[in-house]
Order: sequence, then structure tokens, then C-alpha cells
Amino acid sequence: MINLDREESHLFRRTYFTSNWQDQTIQVAVRRLSTDLNQYYPIAMPYPEPLVAPMRAELTTIGVQELRTAEEVDQVMTASESGTTLLIVNSVCGCAAAMARPAVRMAMQAPQGPDRMVTVFAGQDLEATTRARQYLMGIPPSSPFMALMKDGDPVFVLERRHIEGRSASAIATDLVNAYAHFCGSDGEQPTESESQVAEDAQPTDVPDTFRSIL
Repeated sequence: MINLDREESHLFRRTYFTSNWQDQTIQVAVRRLSTDLNQYYPIAMPYPEPLVAPMRAELTTIGVQELRTAEEVDQVMTASESGTTLLIVNSVCGCAAAMARPAVRMAMQAPQGPDRMVTVFAGQDLEATTRARQYLMGIPPSSPFMALMKDGDPVFVLERRHIEGRSASAIATDLVNAYAHFCGSDGEQPTESESQVAEDAQPTDVPDTFRSIL
């Protein structure tokens, strides 16, 4: 039985409606719940598919290929030994909805981009996510997460710590700069106009999938 008292349970639920992670009392409650969940439920439990389907669609509808099995990951990674590939680890968290996925969409307006863009969904497609991370040995697992790979090797990485707390346009600018450097001629630097693409593409509203988890 999860040992969380009534007040802590209320605070934990309130976290998802207020995103008030600065509240130390909430942080304590969440840490206690996480500890108990890891003890009694060590295997990750995916969210219901109807909940995450719109989050998948935010990437697949703009041309990102979703990989849902280890075999699919292996096939793409074999193809990635030549050219450039952006690997995106999707997530149900708010920073994926409000920052990571919009940043990918905004960066697609740049004149240069990777040869292929693929995604796995952390916490949902467990086998595919685990296999994808095996190709990124030495890089701590996190989600959301992005890695630009060139000829099979990661050359640019955005971990969760590089995503949360930043604007989607700032993250998109990082991607655009990486595309210009690694997806064009070797050593080419992004022009001012290319970097400005992400700023111009700043969305005017919050994605529906972000509102759905608040």
C-alpha cells in the first residue's frame, strides 16, 4: 500500500493542476510517492493510448517517423550510419508539450535539416525507447530529449535539462544552428536569417496536449 496521507495526496493531485513544483511541501509528497511507486510497481506503466495519441500526432503529422519496436529502431539506426538523423524521445510531460515538440515543428522551417527525423515515446513504447538509448551510450537517459546523429554518431544533444524552463523558440534556434552546422557543408555556420527562422515561428498559443495534462 502506498503510504501517502490525505493531505499529501491532495498536494500531489494539486501539482498536476498548478505545476507548482516550487512548493517544497509538494516536492516532499511527490518524492515519497515516487519512492513507494518504485517499491511496489518497479515496471513502468504506460498511460492510456487515447491520452497520448494526440502527443504522438504532434510529431507524426509533421513528418517525424515514429518507432514503436526495437526492430524498427535497429532498422533506422542502420540507415543512420550514413547521413544525418534527428532522434526525438517524446514524453507526456509539460515541457515536451510546450517546449520540445513545438521546437521541432518550428525548426522544420529552416532551409537545412536532417535527412530523417524519428521519435520514440518514453514511458509508452518501452522496448523501442530502451533500444534507442542503447545507441546513445554514455549519455544519461532523459525525456524529452533530442539527439542529432551524423553517420551514426551523436554530434548534438539536447537533454531534458537543456529543454525545461526555456522557450520553444530558443530550443528551435539551437536545432536550427545544429542543422546548419552538421546537416550542411562541414563546418558551415548558421546565418543570421537561418537563426531568425525559429524566432519568427514562435507559436501564439499553447498546444492542446499541453492543456490536457495541466
